[in-house]
Amino acid sequence: MKTFDFNRFVKLLKWTFYYNLPVLTKIASFFFVIFLVDFFLEVIPFLPFQSDSLQNELSNKADFVIGCFFTFMIFMQSSILNNVRNKQQTIDFLTLPASNFEKFISRIMFVTLYYTGAFVVGLLAADVLQWLFSLLFFPFDQTGFVITHIQFFSNLTIGNSFIESTDLLSWLLGFTLFLGVIYIHSVYILGGTFFRKQAWVLTSITMFFLTIFIASVLDKSDFNINLADMSSSGLEIIVSIFDVIIVGLIAFNYWLAYRFFTHIQVINNKWFNLVW
Repeated sequence: MKTFDFNRFVKLLKWTFYYNLPVLTKIASFFFVIFLVDFFLEVIPFLPFQSDSLQNELSNKADFVIGCFFTFMIFMQSSILNNVRNKQQTIDFLTLPASNFEKFISRIMFVTLYYTGAFVVGLLAADVLQWLFSLLFFPFDQTGFVITHIQFFSNLTIGNSFIESTDLLSWLLGFTLFLGVIYIHSVYILGGTFFRKQAWVLTSITMFFLTIFIASVLDKSDFNINLADMSSSGLEIIVSIFDVIIVGLIAFNYWLAYRFFTHIQVINNKWFNLVW
């Protein structure tokens, strides 16, 4: 069997969607209820007043929505093996006519893209219902959360003037932030394949103590770089080296996660997946 076949992989993605549709429905329903309650708590107090106040309150909800999204997406990456909780689920998954690499990528896409889709569906459904309710009181005003933010971002000027006014260091720092998000993603994917039970809790605890340990080692060592006195070119070199290290760690995390993933057992009651 080839390591990767596109047509076979597409069929695997379709199977993943239909097989896990109940899970996606639960996620979408959960966020639908959360956002609907939150939206209505903002809508009802402003019904006797003008819609401008309501629009401002809905605009301020972006922080809450973004916070929910990133919190959900960070922790739920560790649920990559939730589809093999029991013997029958494991047999169904392992007997699929696909390679281990395709199964691994499909699970990453499931906990990343499919979960994102379920989150968006829940948000849109809650916003549409809130918007329809608001139309009864503000029929000529824009009171939709999503539409309000689409209009806001469409009015922003992000073009050549921004690119020309941004130096290389700023772009490198932005890339570092992006790599940081990918690194966290890889860590929780790794934790999800290593820990068999309570993966997100154990991964978070491990990350917490590992961060404290590294900070303690750096604090007691003579490693000290005075960034304030460095030139712009020197900072660019430091950030570039740091980015290369992060890329290496990301690649290592995904590789190790794949190694753990390829040794899933039908019966495994252990807390760790350490079979090689």
